[in-house]
Amino acid sequence: MGKAYQVFVRVSVLSFILITISSTVNAQLIFTAPPRETPAEGEKLYAPLVNHLRTILKTDVKYEHPHNWLNYQKHMRAGKYDIVFDGAHFVSWRVEHLKHKPLVKLPTPYQIVLYTRKDQKDINSPADLIGKRICGLGPPNLVTMLSLSQFPYPARQPILIPVRGGQKGLFKAFQEGRCVAGTNRTHYFNKKIPADVRKELKVLYTSDVISNQAISAGPKVTTSQGVRIKKSLSSDPEGIKATRPILDRFAKQASAMVGTNTSDYQGYNKLLEGVVFGW
Repeated sequence: MGKAYQVFVRVSVLSFILITISSTVNAQLIFTAPPRETPAEGEKLYAPLVNHLRTILKTDVKYEHPHNWLNYQKHMRAGKYDIVFDGAHFVSWRVEHLKHKPLVKLPTPYQIVLYTRKDQKDINSPADLIGKRICGLGPPNLVTMLSLSQFPYPARQPILIPVRGGQKGLFKAFQEGRCVAGTNRTHYFNKKIPADVRKELKVLYTSDVISNQAISAGPKVTTSQGVRIKKSLSSDPEGIKATRPILDRFAKQASAMVGTNTSDYQGYNKLLEGVVFGW
């Protein structure tokens, strides 16, 4: 009887330890963002936010760099990421497929233009670009996906010339003649391209204004934790300070991120699904 009781106690203690370890592992939340930076740059950019999340959520939050777009796609599809900062089409996809909830977003509007030179007399609409070269950041970049959304039929597509270097790199490639049409965010097009240069361009397509990048949270983040994240990052001085590196890079004039919800991101997942350059 005594020995049996001792065995029972040992088993119970071991089970408790294993459950505790399992719970601790499961309690860890993984934060990530697209591989737009090197791992070291990503760590520097997102560490203040991750540290702040760890404090307000009172649980372990880890930043994980995806290393490349293939890993980002694979791990996102598998539901590995719990808190993610990225573009509207990804946020919408997670809402649709992984039960994520958008919490806060960059307040600046997101819109793109597709353009060519005025001396291209035979190009006056997106349809005239079928079979012709257009410059774009590699899919699934949102600027590129919004431009390609004007070509829904697989047999009637432009020839995408992928370039690097962000918005500046896009326009540089266009100026160098690598493509007959270019695409940029309207903010860059209107603010960074000199007026005398813009006069020589004609806009073929201007997208609707859509929601900008956002932070979404998956099912492992509780409702109360989501409320804490939304409130802190949009109104608490410490939370705003933690997002300042992100704001400085992606929305420099913004004073803080703003609260958002699922309705702000409906339908953008279609930019990724069932299209030639999607995933």
